[in-house]
Amino acid sequence: MICFQRADYLKRSLAAVLKHHPGAPGPPVVVSQDGSDRGVAGVVGDFKRAMASARPGVQVVHLQHRQNRDGSDGYHKLAEHYGWALGQAFEVLPGSGALSSAVERVIVLEEDLEVAPDLFDFFAATAPLLDDPSENLLAVSAFCIAACWACALHLVKGCHSGGKKEARPAHARSTARHRIFTPPVSVGLPVGLLGCWAAGMPVASLR
Repeated sequence: MICFQRADYLKRSLAAVLKHHPGAPGPPVVVSQDGSDRGVAGVVGDFKRAMASARPGVQVVHLQHRQNRDGSDGYHKLAEHYGWALGQAFEVLPGSGALSSAVERVIVLEEDLEVAPDLFDFFAATAPLLDDPSENLLAVSAFCIAACWACALHLVKGCHSGGKKEARPAHARSTARHRIFTPPVSVGLPVGLLGCWAAGMPVASLR
C-alpha cells in the first residue's frame, strides 16, 4: 500500500483490505508511507492491531520513506517512493527478517483505492498466467485497460533503451520469477524490470 498524507482515504482503503484479505497463509501487507504524517502513522498502527485480531498470522509491516526535499514535483516524488518501496518489498524486507519468506509477487495499492471482494481471488487465479513464460505477459490488470497499455508501452520502451536491444540488461531479457500486480494503474510487472529501469526509467524511481 503506497500512501502519503491522506489519513481518511488510507483508513477506508485498509478497512477494505482487512475485510477481504483471505487470512494466513495469505500475503503479508506492507504499508509504505511517504513522510511522517502522524495521522497516517496512527491509521497504520490501528490497522496492524485490527489485522492481528481478525487475521492472526498475517504479517503487517509499516515502512516510512524519507521524502526528498529537493524541490522535485509530485510526479518525481511519487516515482521515487515507488522505486524505494518496491526495492524494500522484493530485496530488503525478506533478507532482514521483517518478512518470513521471499517475495515473488506484490499487489500494489494506493491509499485512495478500495479493493473489491474478489481482488485477492482474482490475483491468485491469474498468477499462473503471469508466471508462465509461454504467456509472455508483462501485466495483470484489475483496473483500467487504457492505463495498463499506456504504462506497459512506456516500460517496454524503457527496457529497450529507446529501441536499442543491446542496451537492455541480459537479466531483463530473461523471464523473471518475481511479479508485481498493480490495480491502481492496472498493470502487473515482473521484478526483473527493476533492473532494466536503470536503463530507461526516470531517475527518481531508482533512488
